[in-house]
Amino acid sequence: MDINQKKTALDDDSILYQKRDDSIGKKDISGLSGRQRLQYFRDYYLKFCILAIVLLVVAVSLIYTIFFRHQETVLSIAVINDTAISNYEDLTDYLQDYYQADGRHQLVTVSNYYLEDPNQQMAFTTKLVTGDIDIVICDEETFASESASGFYQDLTGLLSPDVSDAFSSHLVPGHTEERDNEDQIISTGPELPYGVDIADTPLYTFFGGTAKEAILCVTSHSEHTEAAISFLDLAAKGTTADFSSTESEAAPAESQ
Repeated sequence: MDINQKKTALDDDSILYQKRDDSIGKKDISGLSGRQRLQYFRDYYLKFCILAIVLLVVAVSLIYTIFFRHQETVLSIAVINDTAISNYEDLTDYLQDYYQADGRHQLVTVSNYYLEDPNQQMAFTTKLVTGDIDIVICDEETFASESASGFYQDLTGLLSPDVSDAFSSHLVPGHTEERDNEDQIISTGPELPYGVDIADTPLYTFFGGTAKEAILCVTSHSEHTEAAISFLDLAAKGTTADFSSTESEAAPAESQ
């Protein structure tokens, strides 16, 4: 018997004998567009982040339920890149009054995210996917990327007739996209109003927004759609005098 003869049925070029290529996923992402960075994050990191966050949320929720009183989020707003609102704390305070949230057990949050920072990109994308953000105010590039990925709701059924009329010339159309494993578009959805430009509204400018285009979207995973609709109503009808007042009208208003 030839003892040098191999004792395996596998061919020499079997995949088991091939050197593993660890270079995938390690490319430089600095030159990628916003949509490509989002896709890259989803492909290589998102599932691990979601798993870690789910485990963390379960643990924190259990501890919080046992030792602390429950806090309810009334509305969560994310403002992206150049559309950032400089006086976001003042806007938060105003909205706390507007929604009659006590600030201790009922919370309204307004947060600025700069997606060039990988940590903020990761935090924003994860919260968007898990439904922890109700409203996004963003630039055109972010809007195009995320509406294509199905993260925003069609506003057609959310706007009341008067709000729809007020925003009729400011609605921003977008479409969803289906892509194959090579990231090539294989189909697109119809053009629908997934956003509305609020750059010229008193709500946006009074609290320090300066971008020429600020597209407001309601996320598809939002658990507070009614509060988001109320915010759209405020954006359409609110005046500088309203926001200058130390007290806002409650939503919904209470009888005196």
